[in-house]
Parts: sequence; structure tokens; C-alpha cells
Amino acid sequence: MLIQQIIQAVGDRYPGTLVSVDQGGQIPTLLLNPKWLVRVLFVLRDEFDFESLMCETASDKGERIMMIYHLFSTKHRQKLVVKTELLKEDLRMETAEEVWRAANWYEREIFDLFGVEFVGHSDLVRIMLPPDWVGHPLLKDYAPAPEYQGMKIEW
Repeated sequence: MLIQQIIQAVGDRYPGTLVSVDQGGQIPTLLLNPKWLVRVLFVLRDEFDFESLMCETASDKGERIMMIYHLFSTKHRQKLVVKTELLKEDLRMETAEEVWRAANWYEREIFDLFGVEFVGHSDLVRIMLPPDWVGHPLLKDYAPAPEYQGMKIEW
């Protein structure tokens, strides 16, 4: 019932944003156009009580990076997954930091390991690797340097 209300609200407000809906698994999943993603996240938080960003992550799908948001509504006891895809040629998207403060650290990790630039982020710097590290190790096409600051890197 709640998922149908969400689908209706998103479709009414942002036509063409909802790319697909998967209700076949344990957690309903929405695939959204990245242009309207953050606006939809605000709607999910403010109107459907998804107050918790449990996880924000990414996955390299070849020519695209899949952004994945795991949400939870305590009031409705409902989990929801929201996804969007970015072309590797343009790994820029709006930050979700204003929606949930927890996005700050998740997005720093995604920036560090996948190279996604979150526009409007308050402190988008590497969080796991040294600041002078070259590349983003969780990209499938990542080629590590043979050494880092004189230390040999073996893969």
C-alpha cells in the first residue's frame, strides 16, 4: 500500500523520474532518473517518513555506476531501496547530505573508492585512501600504480 502511494506521488510530481519499480524481492526497489533523485529523497523523508538512511553505496556496472540508497521508516516498519545510474563519463550528482546527515560519510567513501563527485557536499575529500592517491580502486577499470611513495604494490 505505502509503495503504491510513493509511486503515485513521485509520478505525479516528477513525471518520467521513475524508471522502474521492483517489488519482487524482500525490499521494494525504485530506479530513478538522477536529475530528480534528491528531490524524491526529500519527499520520501518528509511525506513518507523514511527518516533513516541505513546505507548509501555504489556499484560499478561497466559503463555506469549504480548509486544505491537503503532507507528505513520506523513509523511504517518499511525498508526501501532507491537506485539511480550515472554514466562513467559524468560521475557528478547532487549530494543527499541535506536530506540525511549520514550521507556525508557515505558519499566521502563513494567519492574515494568510485570517483563520484557529490555537488554541494560540505567536505568531499578522501576518507580511506591518502589524499595523493591516484585513481579509485573499486572501479572495474582501475589500474593501480606499481608503487606508492617508494613502496611496491603487488596485486
